[in-house]
Formats: sequence, structure tokens, C-alpha cells
Amino acid sequence: MPTNLYGSVLRGFDVALLAAVPLLLFPSANGATVSTLLSVGVLAYLCGRK
Repeated sequence: MPTNLYGSVLRGFDVALLAAVPLLLFPSANGATVSTLLSVGVLAYLCGRK
């Protein structure tokens, strides 16, 4: 089993938690907007890395 596989699981959990927490704290349009902005920001950061 590759050793970096364990790190990938934890990293995926962090991103999912980052996107889900605003929806859990503010179950309204504001929470959805914050969640979407955070998700887009994380996606832009991860895709922009080399």
C-alpha cells in the first residue's frame, strides 16, 4: 500500500469538512454562498499548485 494514500484520505476529509461546516452552521443561502466560495477557493489553490 502506498504511504501517501493515508495522507490523501486525511486531506480529502479536510476539504469536505471545510465545505460542509458553513452549511451546518448557517443552513440558509448565506451558508451556501460561504460554502461555495470556500470550495472554489480551495479548488483554485489546489489546481494552481505545481
